[in-house]
Amino acid sequence: MKRKRRISCMFLTAIMVMVIVFSSGITDVAADTTFKNNSTEPSNYSSAVSSYSELVQRLNDLINKYNNTTWTSGGTCDHYGKHICYSKYYSGHQCKAFASYIFNELFKNGNIGAYDETTGNGYKIKNPSGATLVGRAAGFAETDTATVQKILSQAKTGDFIQVKRRNRNIPHSMIVKEVNSNGITIFDANYMGQCLVAVYDKTWQKLAKENEAFSLYHATNYPAGGSQPTSFTVDTLKNNDTVSGTSYTIAGTFTGASSNKSVRIYVDYGNIATVTPADGRFSYSLDTTKFKNGSHVISVKFLDSSGLDYSNHYTVTFGNYNPIGGVSTLTGGYSKIELSGWAFDYDNLDAKLEIHVYLDGSPVKGLTSNNVNSKITSLYPQVDSSHGFSGEFPVSTVGEHQISVYAINVGDGNNICLYSNPVYVKPSNGINDIPEDTYYIKPYATNNSAIDIYGAYTEDGVNVQLSTLHGRDNQKFQLKNCGDGRYQIIAAHSGKCLATDSKDNGANVIQATINNAINSQKWIFVDAGDGYYNIYNSSSGRCLDLYGGYTSDETNIQLFNVNGTNAQKWKLVSTTNSGKTEDTTVSSSYLGDLNYDGKITSVDLSTVMKATNGTITLSDDDKKRADVNGDGKITKEDVELIQQYIVGLITEFPAENMLMDIVITKAPNKITYYVGEKLSTTGMQVMAVYGNNTRKEITDYEVSLDTSKAGDSEIVVAYMEGDIIKSTSYKITVLENHIHSYTETVTKNATCSSTGSIIYKCSCGSSYTKTIPKTGHVNKEVRNSVTATCGETGYTGDIYCKDCGTKLESGNVIEKLPHDYSRRHFIWYDNWKKCKIRFICSADSSHKIEYDTVVTSVVKKEPTCITKGKTRYFATYMDGDIKRVNRKDVADIDIDKNNHEGAVELRNVKTATCTENGYTGDTYCLSCGELIEAGTIIAAKGHTWNTGTITQPATCTNEGKKQSACTICGTTKTETIPANGHSKTEIRNQKEATCSETGYTGDIYCKECGTKIETGKTIDKTDHQYMEPSFEWSVDGKSAKAVYTCKTNKNHVIKCDAQVIAEIIEEPTCSTEGTTLYTAVSNGYSDEMEVTDMPVDKTAHTGETVIKNAKKATFQTTGYTGDTYCKDCGEKLSDGEEIAKLSGKQQRIIVNSKFRKTVVKKASALKKKKFVYNLKAKAKGTLTYEVTKGSSKYISVSKKGIVTLRKGCKKGIYKITITAAETANGEFRQATKIITFRIK
Repeated sequence: MKRKRRISCMFLTAIMVMVIVFSSGITDVAADTTFKNNSTEPSNYSSAVSSYSELVQRLNDLINKYNNTTWTSGGTCDHYGKHICYSKYYSGHQCKAFASYIFNELFKNGNIGAYDETTGNGYKIKNPSGATLVGRAAGFAETDTATVQKILSQAKTGDFIQVKRRNRNIPHSMIVKEVNSNGITIFDANYMGQCLVAVYDKTWQKLAKENEAFSLYHATNYPAGGSQPTSFTVDTLKNNDTVSGTSYTIAGTFTGASSNKSVRIYVDYGNIATVTPADGRFSYSLDTTKFKNGSHVISVKFLDSSGLDYSNHYTVTFGNYNPIGGVSTLTGGYSKIELSGWAFDYDNLDAKLEIHVYLDGSPVKGLTSNNVNSKITSLYPQVDSSHGFSGEFPVSTVGEHQISVYAINVGDGNNICLYSNPVYVKPSNGINDIPEDTYYIKPYATNNSAIDIYGAYTEDGVNVQLSTLHGRDNQKFQLKNCGDGRYQIIAAHSGKCLATDSKDNGANVIQATINNAINSQKWIFVDAGDGYYNIYNSSSGRCLDLYGGYTSDETNIQLFNVNGTNAQKWKLVSTTNSGKTEDTTVSSSYLGDLNYDGKITSVDLSTVMKATNGTITLSDDDKKRADVNGDGKITKEDVELIQQYIVGLITEFPAENMLMDIVITKAPNKITYYVGEKLSTTGMQVMAVYGNNTRKEITDYEVSLDTSKAGDSEIVVAYMEGDIIKSTSYKITVLENHIHSYTETVTKNATCSSTGSIIYKCSCGSSYTKTIPKTGHVNKEVRNSVTATCGETGYTGDIYCKDCGTKLESGNVIEKLPHDYSRRHFIWYDNWKKCKIRFICSADSSHKIEYDTVVTSVVKKEPTCITKGKTRYFATYMDGDIKRVNRKDVADIDIDKNNHEGAVELRNVKTATCTENGYTGDTYCLSCGELIEAGTIIAAKGHTWNTGTITQPATCTNEGKKQSACTICGTTKTETIPANGHSKTEIRNQKEATCSETGYTGDIYCKECGTKIETGKTIDKTDHQYMEPSFEWSVDGKSAKAVYTCKTNKNHVIKCDAQVIAEIIEEPTCSTEGTTLYTAVSNGYSDEMEVTDMPVDKTAHTGETVIKNAKKATFQTTGYTGDTYCKDCGEKLSDGEEIAKLSGKQQRIIVNSKFRKTVVKKASALKKKKFVYNLKAKAKGTLTYEVTKGSSKYISVSKKGIVTLRKGCKKGIYKITITAAETANGEFRQATKIITFRIK
């Protein structure tokens, strides 16, 4: 029996929980960049620098944070005592406070120390903290730069320099930023009393001239590294330079021991370039167009491997008055030129500039830079992107043209040329109806040669050349229409097309594997007259050209700018006589010439001999050349005749006057017929060809025609002369009778001066042409327009036809414009008493007018004891309703000896003591040395007593004594301390009362002397205090007793019967016993006990069940639902039922019926390439494929039914098994199909 005890109090208890959450945060407080009134130091760093590169970076960060800020309170130099930095680091001057603050920010060593006044106004630090003395000098002459350089050249970035000013008798503190061969770059505050934090350069000469003593201090925890260059000079930059061009050279020299040297160039403190010196010299060309007109700061910074940097700073004025721009894209399209670009003028960034475009020196287009061009902001971030331009214009002449693009200036400056270069214009429309036939491509200059693939090679990149016509396949080319007016020219022997690998003028022509996506493999045919074509490359637009116009064998075929010469004219001659107007028979004049060299030699004899003995097989054309006796055969008689010809026994062959062949030199006009239509030979020309290569036209030939069936048909043409019969043929197409459906194609666009034409074609071949009327001058443009100015008249421009260039209307003169006096400046003279305002015409700066102004003045700055005062002069001019004012500040008020400025010094100061008077000191001006104000007497302060020392402590009954001393002069005094009395007491003998014993309040005693002051009292016994009871249970849990115990006496115990309540919490099951919860209750207290006291009930199956012996029904066997068992005890609860057999359908696998026919390949055909075929199988269930016969080395089938027969596949029988799985719903059964095929 298991027992678990749980005790719970049934009283309501109120529990209050207070949770106090403390949160702490860090608040970033920005440093006081103006050093105004602050109560906290603006600390930026928590620790000292740990490396030299970190030191350089931190100092640069501090410079960026505080440079050009004022260390003031409200605008005047009243910073004495105003700032925590001042009070923490001050030692006579505010520059010392600032330099000490920076020194501490770098090295975290606190205040470097106070001035050592005993050495002469503090050019030394007294007992420096966290720093060591590197060196000092005093008493050197103004010209003694060697002494200064000897010591200060040892300085490093972050060092502290204390100097004594020459002739001013005051010190100054500063931090070293950089050191170079010329001097030091300083970072300090309040230089010359100017209240300004600044970075500036001091040469060795200036340091010697301005100071008469100095000390150099180096931090004791200075990080490693940081050697200075021995020389770093910039010899091209000068302060206050003005640059009017578009570039500015920055160059200089570096020499020294540092490695990995580099020089960074900054403009307005932004890094624009990094230059690596070569042989101690660096140079950089600054593009000034990247910056607006006006003043800019150029910084040149040296860097070495240790992280050191050193800068020189120069103020330079850029004056880019010309426009700035560029051409982004400029392309010669098909009969047009397209361009885009950008342009702006710093004189007026709101202006949208005019863009003038010239074609071959003549204006053709006017644009405006008012489009968006993203390239502008990428190159010139300070200029918005709305200064772009774009446009296109037609060009009537194909070829190379000179294009010039100009940006028109506004304000000062000149127009600039953005682009001036040649651009090539391609042809717009080619001929689109050339039959897709096989042709020889012959040049204009000779009928005996044709384009040839060198050596009949089939590799990519083989050269294309001119060669004597021999009729082999490497001179035959098929035209394939790409459907857009362009053709591919495919070599018959290799199946590869003519192409080029360059767009350049003079690019070579080669053969290449066909790639339909490449424009360099596509060609445009343009009519060149007399049956010839100019053939243009689609990619470059350049023309197929005979190199140098030569016609000899192996003349190179190239691409060249169109030039109208015969070297760029080509004729297409059909190799099938199916419609082209040229004969394709042997073109040589000599029978017996088998190598086509124009001569009959032993080489030709050898070829014929090999043909007669069967060593070689001649082509049809070569057989005609070898048959010198004209009997239609190649025999020994032909060999003997050639031998006789070579040795001179005969001068001609018997076949020279014999009929050798007939050829169709002009195809008939009609080659498409309908079923049953009569043949027409109109337009056909037939020539008889004789052995001596002479020809004559014949008309008494016979033709045969069968148009009873639709389809392609061959027409045989036969001619008999004597007993010799020769024949040839051409192809026609016979169509089923139908109604014409014409598609129109514009073959020539009408222009303003010439008509156009439209051809209407039916799919059957029928066609007719209509004329398009002239358009007239509808596209007009203005040329020769000139903008009027204040100095010159303008011109509206002449109106021209854009298409033909005819001048249609003359323009008119535009009157001069009025002056635009929008530019102005003021001219002061007569010691600032007078001023004129000058207005300048913005269109022509030579046009100027001047007016007097009203001059007034106010005192801008009063004079002081050492500086002149300033007057602010105002020149005022009323320009209509607009008041135009110019002001100038001039130092023209004499020094006022009574108006002292700058720092002051207290002298004769005396401190008051306890018994003697002091003196505030006399105030002197440090600028001029005059007494400003006499001091006053300070009354004696009297003694200031300390807290004193007790020499005899007071007790409860006796007095004590105390001795005090003056904190200033040390005088002592003694005082009496009164007795304390019994002020500190305690309780003794105290006892607490219980339920069985009385208690006692306790007696009161003095804690100091032990005297009993008061006697205590007895406390009565208390009542019993019973605590929360515990419970004693019987073993079966059906009875319990509550046990109460007294809190003050554990021996006082009361036991009483508790009320017990029983509750069943877990009923017994087939595998587990039941559990009862018993609860005992007494006086509001309770206790619980769980008892497992009910036996297992074998009939109580309350848990999960499981199915056993289940079986799925199939198409062949019945199934069974399965028996049900109790999962807890394993007892069988019920039997299952039988499931009837499935009644699914047989599914069918369908395979592409063409597979077996297509797949039957000869093994020899598979030697060169693989074979891939899609089975395209279909079935109701999921399909799987498996090769069940045949090596996987040669055959494979993919998951999608793609069969691959690889190269080298062996002959034999192969099998593929296709399995269709049973469908998921059981409607269709599994099926299998085996495909068997043979490789012969």
